[in-house]
Amino acid sequence: MLGAKRRPRIAGGNCCLRRSESSTNTCLPYSLASARTRPWKCKITKSSSLSLYHYTRLSSILHSEDGSEPEELPFTLGPKAKVNPKYILTDHLWQYLQDYAAKHRAKGNGFGFGLVGPDDTSRTLSARYHKDGSEILISRGSRNNPRRLTPRECARLMGWPDSFVIPVSDTPAYRQFGNSVAVPVVSEVARLMRACLPSIHRRGI
Repeated sequence: MLGAKRRPRIAGGNCCLRRSESSTNTCLPYSLASARTRPWKCKITKSSSLSLYHYTRLSSILHSEDGSEPEELPFTLGPKAKVNPKYILTDHLWQYLQDYAAKHRAKGNGFGFGLVGPDDTSRTLSARYHKDGSEILISRGSRNNPRRLTPRECARLMGWPDSFVIPVSDTPAYRQFGNSVAVPVVSEVARLMRACLPSIHRRGI
């Protein structure tokens, strides 16, 4: 299993997918807007079809709010599918997060919030996101309080298609997407491993 402590080779022969903990700056050819670290360890070889490491910008997963996507209650409202105001941080919570970050910054710690815009990539989405959304806050300009991602945007961030139905309320949805694996990663790893299966079978691994 990928991510386990043991280090068996995934496959023999010329297969490009192998276990390696020293691989850096490389990534499977999928693209997400989150700089999330997951234990998918691969070694890039000359025969590999893997592309260089890259990220997609958050603009690819954020609600457009210009009418180009349909309204999706309760996440977006009205003919332009504007983000529901309930996802905007209250004055009290926004002030608390700023004070908290300032306190730890004075101590030389890195604790705080992640304020990002459409041209950025995000921090890791975690299962605690429902508490205050501090890991990934979407800027609404310097004079406006930022907002959380909607559960639909969280789903997109983790690679789930818009056809995926979110049948639960926000809190369990945030928890579930925070615990989710990135769907494109799993798909691509499975695709590469499939090519190795005949070799594994022949070698009796």
